[in-house]
Amino acid sequence: MTASMPNLPSAHAAAHATVCGNCGAKLAGPYCSQCGQHAHESTRGIGALLHDAWHVITHVDGRFWATIGALFLKPGVLTVEYFSNHRARFVQPFRLYLVCSIVFFGLTSLVAKPENAINFDDDAAPEATISVTTSGAGKPAPAPATPGAAGAAAGKQAAQAQREARKDVEGCGEISFFGDDDAPPAIKAACDRAVKDHGKSLFKAFIANAPKMMFIFLPLLALMMLPAYWRPRRLYVEHVVFALHTHAFVFVAITGLVIINTLDDYIPGIGVATGIATALTVLWILFYPYRAMRVFYRQGRLWTLTKFSVLAMLYIVLLLFAMLGNAIFSALVA
Repeated sequence: MTASMPNLPSAHAAAHATVCGNCGAKLAGPYCSQCGQHAHESTRGIGALLHDAWHVITHVDGRFWATIGALFLKPGVLTVEYFSNHRARFVQPFRLYLVCSIVFFGLTSLVAKPENAINFDDDAAPEATISVTTSGAGKPAPAPATPGAAGAAAGKQAAQAQREARKDVEGCGEISFFGDDDAPPAIKAACDRAVKDHGKSLFKAFIANAPKMMFIFLPLLALMMLPAYWRPRRLYVEHVVFALHTHAFVFVAITGLVIINTLDDYIPGIGVATGIATALTVLWILFYPYRAMRVFYRQGRLWTLTKFSVLAMLYIVLLLFAMLGNAIFSALVA
């Protein structure tokens, strides 16, 4: 029994189509005015397939590369254009932020080395070693700060004793914070996992949860900017779009830094060039938010610099708390 095949239009008929093959609307150009589909035939010809691939690479909805260029080289302009109703020529703010964050966090997870996240067997100076109170084994004593060769030998013996003590303890055992009270069971379980795999699961969970953390962080940042631009009053959504564009730039810039440093590891002799490129990119990252604020909010240099300085300090504090929260959450779910 042979399955019937649908009647497919020929390439000649598709090339001279007068109606859209998708929705049936009358065509007045190469694209349908109703659904946006191109008039060319589907993948029945290699030329059409290559055309679609080239369109994705060079246009990405017709606007991606132009948006990236304006984002990186013209601070604040994308936000100005968006609220000037010039939206068709650029990628929408949320889509731009989403694409840039996916590329950034995806690349970070590929090049990062979670095996180096936590090293419990470091043979560094024993006097700098942090002791952890445990149960189920003897409590290791800190290394004596004896100078000279005798002190170094004593330090190595103490470090070896600590390593041997750890072998007899499953995970972290009983951890005490600021006294003799034991840690909650969830914290101890998280610490056990971190000890057993040297922090690999914690590191992976932290990277995986970082996009969610930033997604929650951005509205808080926009809320923090409301009192800074109370007069003349700015709408909350304006601060949200400004934050989306600014963070999209940061993701693009840091992605470039990651690529530069990765190339430096594999291509010998480019250390000077990568060092200069890294320094210039870092300086541009630091200057970019100030310039973007000047362009979008249109206030004087001194007034903008004052607001930028205050907001930068608050931003750092808020970001540290967000990262700490992400670390605690990642440790519990890893």
